[in-house]
Amino acid sequence: MDKHEALEYVGANFPAQFKVVCTNCKRQVAVRKDVFVNRVEKAYALGSDLKTLIEGYWCKKCQKAHGKNIIGGIALVTSGSVKVIDTLIED
Repeated sequence: MDKHEALEYVGANFPAQFKVVCTNCKRQVAVRKDVFVNRVEKAYALGSDLKTLIEGYWCKKCQKAHGKNIIGGIALVTSGSVKVIDTLIED
């Protein structure tokens, strides 16, 4: 299933709000369909698919705590932890 088919499947078959189980902390988290569609796009950008996203889903709390992305891989950029340092070079 490619990205467009996955997005159509989620749009047609998922309710407006549903629960997904985090594979790390094992708690159920409520997700709105429009938010999940964005997460499907992120998963496909990471080279994953819809099945892997649902089976290997990491909630936002666990992502931030462990530096992981939505499917449990290492996050390259974590929000809030990237700091820009300006250096002045004197001639």
